[in-house]
Amino acid sequence: MSEIWITRLIPVRSSFRQLRSMPADVISALNARVAGIILANYKNACRMSQGIFMTRHTFAFLLCLSSLFLKPVVAEELTIDFTYERNVNIGSISPSLKLAPFADDRGLADPNTIVGDDRAQLPLADLIRDAFEQGFNKGGVEFVDAAADMEIVGTVLSSELETVDRAGVPNLQLTIRAGIELRGGGRSIWSTTLFGRGRVPVKEGLSGAVKASFERLVRELLRDDYFLLELQ
Repeated sequence: MSEIWITRLIPVRSSFRQLRSMPADVISALNARVAGIILANYKNACRMSQGIFMTRHTFAFLLCLSSLFLKPVVAEELTIDFTYERNVNIGSISPSLKLAPFADDRGLADPNTIVGDDRAQLPLADLIRDAFEQGFNKGGVEFVDAAADMEIVGTVLSSELETVDRAGVPNLQLTIRAGIELRGGGRSIWSTTLFGRGRVPVKEGLSGAVKASFERLVRELLRDDYFLLELQ
């Protein structure tokens, strides 16, 4: 029994950095899974061992390994340093534009929260607004602070993280849902809900998933023909 478990747990040590990059909820789930397997096989281990002392020793040893390698990591503040690098072709824009501060409708006490206990250095809504500003600037659009003909208003609606399998490779998938509204003359001209689904290998960590999600959000808006038509 002990030889089987040791053989299975040794590779985990070589992937320790990868485990630490996983979200706390994912690590907790893995920890619970390992503990459940150990407890489920405890009786079998008792029958297979030659003595009570060795059985208890093996059981304690396995629990120690589980605690050592799969212990949840305390969430740290992530520094999200995002740069929009894709080419942008917005075309000629007639009205002057203002990019209003983004709101956060997720109902969280901490606006810096990305998902779960993981948080960014600034409010998530501010980081997303900055990502959109970069995208427009890349297309040659400069926003004005006052007396604008039209105003872009954004709202962060949700942020969800999950692990998915992509061709046998574990990936972190962060989906940020954001509402975008174009206003002019005191009324709503156009609106939509964007789904920024960012997917990266687990080894790139949550910050990589955040950047991928931001890029997807900006790209979806700047490729929306109906939105661009309203700006002509």
